[in-house]
Parts: sequence; structure tokens; C-alpha cells
Amino acid sequence: MVLRWRSIPALCGLLWSAWTAPAAEPPDPTFESFREILLRERPVSIAEAIQAMQRRFPSYLSHHTLVYRSLSLHGSDYENPRAIVFGSTGDFILTFNGNPKHRGYGSIEAMAFSPTRGYAFRLISFAQEPKNAADLIDADEIELRTANLLISKPNPRICTSCHDEINPRPIWEPFAVWPGVYGSADDRLFRFLFDSEGRSLPSGVSSAPDLAGPDSEKDGFVRYLANRPRHARYRLLPLPQGLAIEGFESEPTQGAENRPNLALTKLFSIQAAKLIARDAGVGPDSRRKLVLLAATECLRGQPSGPPPAALKEIVADADVWRQTFKRDIAGQMKRNLNRMQEYFDNNLRLIDSALPEERESYKLYYLASALERIGMNIEDYSINVNRVNSYEDGGHGFFALGLILRETLQERLQLDHIPSCAEVYGVLESGR
Repeated sequence: MVLRWRSIPALCGLLWSAWTAPAAEPPDPTFESFREILLRERPVSIAEAIQAMQRRFPSYLSHHTLVYRSLSLHGSDYENPRAIVFGSTGDFILTFNGNPKHRGYGSIEAMAFSPTRGYAFRLISFAQEPKNAADLIDADEIELRTANLLISKPNPRICTSCHDEINPRPIWEPFAVWPGVYGSADDRLFRFLFDSEGRSLPSGVSSAPDLAGPDSEKDGFVRYLANRPRHARYRLLPLPQGLAIEGFESEPTQGAENRPNLALTKLFSIQAAKLIARDAGVGPDSRRKLVLLAATECLRGQPSGPPPAALKEIVADADVWRQTFKRDIAGQMKRNLNRMQEYFDNNLRLIDSALPEERESYKLYYLASALERIGMNIEDYSINVNRVNSYEDGGHGFFALGLILRETLQERLQLDHIPSCAEVYGVLESGR
């Protein structure tokens, strides 16, 4: 091929732009990519492992929240909280703490999510770090062991003792109160005091939001910020706007971009929705189940109007579900609310434990009714195995479930587009 002179500058410009263009950042890590980093880089400390992750996945560490009162394997306090790093998708989560005297200091807890396999929890222990929890992993639960490192098999007993053996899942509080997490009240710093057992401490200070006054959570966060620059682990965590004092003191925004606790709640809820679509899509009657659930989700998003005839029984059964929830779950909700109100000296207006019909979340019972009709149970998809009401997330239901179900139907029905709700209703009514 002969290049003409006019083509050469253009070619040079193309080559220059290709050479100077920054490489696209890889997506969030997976457990496999993290394992490969550990084996290649051979870090002897958690700080070195985090540094290696930072080099490979620069923005991953930006998505995190901080737990200053942790009931997990990682002990924590105000200056040395437990970091939960969840990335942009929440499909791979790393957690660690920062005080060598706290339990679990020498270990990382990791969680990986797959829309087909569900959740896998692992413990990664660093032999040269104190309190590395290696003694908590039985010999038959070890996947890999080197001179400096121990990686457990998926879901060892020390993990499933809290996260559930049969249906492992995250433990995370529902929107919009996350006790013990910075930004505990709607991703803002509020003052409240409690002891290591979760009991409220006597105090003459009101818990009404007065961000200029004394505040245990706010003051604790200031102490963390002072500790962070000189800490081998925390200094590697970028400080996004949502975890800055300014972000915490402002009115919460509608989106989750600068609200780390809402962001994690949303990601867990999307994962739950994917598992619902996965389980409904199994078996000889899977197409009918998917159509029924997708139509129910369309109905939940419908502001008004009569339900399609094929959904009338589900709507009728929803009231039975409401009464069941009110009887069996409201008591637990009330206990949780009372516990949270104690933290806040009874000055917070939280969820209404009476569950009035006027609440938009009433339509969640439609979903519970539809799931029961196809042999599934809504409680199996809670984002907190210990509190079944935690599927009441920021959207009073599962984020994006309707869209995920209709995307699944697009593939199942071999359509060239995502079916609209009208099309889903049509398929449901026709029985096709």
C-alpha cells in the first residue's frame, strides 16, 4: 500500500491519540481477580493487599462506608472503624478494620455475588498480622495456604454462623437508619450514645439534629479523619464527598451518588431482585412464573386503576399477607424501632410500625402474594437474614425488580425489545 502525503498527518494524529489516550479502567474486581493479585503480589499485610488493589482497580476503593460499632468478626471503634468496600456494583466486597488490638485485625472478610450462584463469603488471613482469625477456619475449610496467607473455601462455618448456612446473604439494616455506621440516620451524622452492647447511655444531651453542638458520632468521625492520614490502611481509602463532614451535614440528596449507606442498600436490593428472577426462571413452568411476577411488579408501579383480571386473586391475597406481616413481623419491627429509638433518645421519627394501607410499601404485599403463589417466599430474599423486614429498602421494595424480570422475559420470549407492562399483561391474559 502506498501512503499519500495527505494521509500521513492524519495517520500520525491517529497514532498519537491512541498512544496518549488513557487506558480504560477495568471493571470492579471479582474474587478471582483479587486472589490472582494476592498470589502474584504476595502481600504480607492487609495494607499491602489494599495497595495492590488500588493499583489495579483505582476507583474501587472510593465506594465504601465505615462501621464504628461492628458486631462482625471485625472489632471497631470511632477512630478505627470497620471499612466495607463495595465498588460500583457491590458484587465483590472487602471488609477490614484498623486497630491491632481489635478482633479480626489480621483478616479480610470478602463477599462475592453471582446472579446464578448467590453469595459466597470467605475469610482471608494474613499470617504476619496479629489477630488474623486463622484459628477460626477448620482444616477442611481451607482452599489455599501459603507461608503468609490463608484463604478459606466459600462459606466457612465462621461466616455462615451469622450469614446463614442454607441461604447465605449480607447482614445490612434497612433504609434509612443504620445504627453504628457513620451517616447512621439517612446518611447524615446524628448524635446518639450507646455502649458496646448497644444499650443507650444516660445523657442530658438531646438527640435532635444540632450539627453545631456536641455529637458522639460526628466527633467520632472527626477523630477518624484525624487518624486517617497516618494510618497504613485508611489512608489508602479515597474520601468521596458522601463521607466528608460537608456531605454528612447537608440535606441528603435524592440519588445515592453521595450517600454510601443508601448506595449499598440499593446494590443489595438489586442483587435480591436478580436472585428472585433466577429462582422464578427455573423449572418447566418458569415462563408462567416470570410473566406473573413481571405483571405483579407492573401493578406495584401502577399509580391507580383496576388490576388485570389475572391478578385479582393476587391482590385479594395481598391483604391476607398484610395481616400476616402485621401480626408476625410488626412485633419484630417494633422491637427494632424501639432499639433504634433508644439510640436516638426517642427523638427520631422512623417507620410506622402499624403499616397503614396508605403507605406505598403496601404494594409490597402484592409481590409477597405472587411469590407465594409460585412456591417462593419473600422472606428468603431479605438483605438481612436476622431481620426479615429489611426488604423494606429505600424504594419500599426491590430496586429494579420489574425491569430485571422484563429483561429476563425479553430473552425467554425471544423479543427484540424489553416488553412493556401492557405487553406483559397481554401475555399474562392470553396464557401464551
